Amino acid sequence: MSPQNLVWLKMETSDTPMHLGVLATFKIPAKADKDYLSDLATSMREGGEAVAPWNQRLSFSGEGILGSRLLKDDHFSLDHHFRHSALPQPGGEKELGILVSRLHSNPIVRDGPLWELHLIEGIAGRRYAFYLKVHHALIGDVNLLETFMASLSTTARQRDVRPIWTLPLPNKQGEEDEASDDNLAEHGIDTSGANNGIDQFKSVMKPYTFEALKKSAFQLPALSAQFSRNAPRSTLNRKINGQRRFSTFHIELARIQTLADATQSDRKQVLIYLCGTALRRFFKEYNSLPDESLIAMAPVSVSALGDTESVRVLKLLRLPLATDVGDPLSRLEVIKASLNKARQVARTLPTPLSDGYNIVQSINMFSKQLMGVGRFVPKGFNLTISSTDGCDSALFLKGARLETIYPMNHLMQFSALSIDCVNYGGTLNVGVVGARDTLPHLQRIAVYLGTALNELEELVLGDEVVS
Repeated sequence: MSPQNLVWLKMETSDTPMHLGVLATFKIPAKADKDYLSDLATSMREGGEAVAPWNQRLSFSGEGILGSRLLKDDHFSLDHHFRHSALPQPGGEKELGILVSRLHSNPIVRDGPLWELHLIEGIAGRRYAFYLKVHHALIGDVNLLETFMASLSTTARQRDVRPIWTLPLPNKQGEEDEASDDNLAEHGIDTSGANNGIDQFKSVMKPYTFEALKKSAFQLPALSAQFSRNAPRSTLNRKINGQRRFSTFHIELARIQTLADATQSDRKQVLIYLCGTALRRFFKEYNSLPDESLIAMAPVSVSALGDTESVRVLKLLRLPLATDVGDPLSRLEVIKASLNKARQVARTLPTPLSDGYNIVQSINMFSKQLMGVGRFVPKGFNLTISSTDGCDSALFLKGARLETIYPMNHLMQFSALSIDCVNYGGTLNVGVVGARDTLPHLQRIAVYLGTALNELEELVLGDEVVS
């Protein structure tokens, strides 16, 4: 396994399970018979055998986590990973949210392949859903949303089902161990003996020392400003347990674009504004809004600037959400300036400095996971926000149209909230994952996203607002 994936295993605790999730809802075809969902489940079970890494389990050597590898599971049972269940009546969004929150709270058992797929029926309005859960160590940097979408078809006429466990992941080796070893050997990494994970880690980290990375990261004033101050003390940065809550927000992308055009912004800036405004209202309601702005950790892509020569992404940039600014339009201007500045850093930062910066930020983030240490680590951010470009056209599964799709992130200690977004079929789909006992009434954040959108439309568009 790669050093990055080993880190995800090492960081996992019962309070901070390190899996990612996807919730997708589908509309049953109008002419489908009563056996549609049972036939779908059967088609998926008969759709093909699992391939690597979906059929692989962890194998530990005497070196513990660093000596772990992925090996083919000779006792793989699809029934253990693909499960069919139903919501209690009335099968509304509340019941779906309760079920998915519970599923997302439970860590993945490590004695088999690190994933689960749940087919959920009984949703009101002739709908059903899939909840996919995959451990971060299994997929690495592979985008789970894109992987799930790749298993769907672009036309309702296609009735063949391609279960996700039959699709190899990008940049993943085949199921034979020798193939993985040969690939590592080509890069000068010794795969003999039980120290394979340790050898990989040393090989990758050899060019870097903490002091060298720290020195390079501070060479640019614009970059060092990212370290200039800690995030404010907030409820979001308390110690969390393993229980999660999940809520969603779904809106037409055209409304976001109209606001972006009217305010000389772009869609990402409007999205960050909505998040900041919703959080300001949420914490004011509980009289716990910090005097200083909440800070989000977010990937920033220079491609959003229209730079066709580079699509490099600088991860883990800190973005103030202007939650300390009372006037909505002033808040939007502060966010626009902040995001533009972060993009400028992403555009001009040389690759070695980018690598160094990411590692320095990661060390801070991962240190908060250490028992007895995390509460003393400076808080660089309060929450995470991410956005993914999904698919503009409609997708289908056995004739059923994909209606909504939501990302579900993991949480780390002292960071109790993650807001994750994806564009699909002309809509913006936002998944909000929070620590249940830290953030009561989490669904209000999703409600306040809609409130923030409506209020900005009234301020900017006035009589032009279309319901």
